[in-house]
Amino acid sequence: MNRLVIVLTLIKIAYGLVGYDCNGNHLNVTTISLNSIGDCSIQPAMTETQDIYIQLLQLSEFEFTSVRQCKVQITRIIYYCGMHSHMSAVHNGFGEYLHETTAQQCARMHQDGTFSLGPQNLIVGLKDNATETSSLVLANKLTDDGSCQGTQYVDPYGSWEKVVV
Repeated sequence: MNRLVIVLTLIKIAYGLVGYDCNGNHLNVTTISLNSIGDCSIQPAMTETQDIYIQLLQLSEFEFTSVRQCKVQITRIIYYCGMHSHMSAVHNGFGEYLHETTAQQCARMHQDGTFSLGPQNLIVGLKDNATETSSLVLANKLTDDGSCQGTQYVDPYGSWEKVVV
């Protein structure tokens, strides 16, 4: 048996090497000859360098400008005002959104620190680069004794009847 193994190793059975690449979807079969190995003399590429001196001409003009920005975030809760002033929650009654202000409203907020969301809702004491939180009744009225009167209310997210906001 040992003689057979020695004889098989001395006999040249293959004249090439076949490799299979199974990593991708495409079959890649490469054969390399073991009998005729070619010359592998790779000539180095000649790199040419050149120094070029340039001057960058660029306009450096700039101007300062004043920017005035006002953001009013409204967090509103809507309640239905029912019989005998019983209040209940309404569908989609809680909402938060940014209220768009006009240029005149924004200028007034910066100049005299006031903002109005209607004749009964005046916010005073606003300061630049600060956040002010105020509680307001946007639609209809609530009294100190707990009674309410409902009205119609419309905002960017819907409309409601007989509510207090």
